[in-house]
Amino acid sequence: MDSYDVSLIGYSSSDHLDLAKVILGKNNPNDLSVNGGWFKDLPREQFRYVPYNGGISTIQLNWLRDVLTKSEELEEKVVFFCHQPIYSPNKPQSVIWNSEDVLEVIHSFKNTCMWIAGHDHGGQYVQDKFGIHHIVPPAPLECALGESAFGDIEVFQDKFILNWTGKGPDKSLLPWPKVLSFR
Repeated sequence: MDSYDVSLIGYSSSDHLDLAKVILGKNNPNDLSVNGGWFKDLPREQFRYVPYNGGISTIQLNWLRDVLTKSEELEEKVVFFCHQPIYSPNKPQSVIWNSEDVLEVIHSFKNTCMWIAGHDHGGQYVQDKFGIHHIVPPAPLECALGESAFGDIEVFQDKFILNWTGKGPDKSLLPWPKVLSFR
């Protein structure tokens, strides 16, 4: 998924750049052209509306619905990869601007299992009320000299096994998992 499809820093069209400016202007009254102060007097649920985040366009959401419909018909399990998380109760400054729209789409399909993202360098793990796992591996660039952070995922019919080495998430709501069962 392209979470910078509608954004200031990776937009896919000039229309999407214009839309990003409208979204930010509507949701964050602070001066976003100056670094710092972006969260001043902003309600926590609006922390996502900062220049380093972005959103998924209607075009991409429609494409996602089509792909998920086909994958459900084929009885496939779905894992998403995206730069940004879509669900992060303890780090709202990291999520996609329209994460609720994306969650609504993926929650409407029973074959969705996991969203793997980056963006939040400290890492995190949480499972939402629909049983979807949301994983952000800790970034190696945040490791101290000599410290590591890497892993792999073994895929099975009913679960994933996460083999992780080194630094774990620093502020995760749930412990870093070993086995991730899915619906």
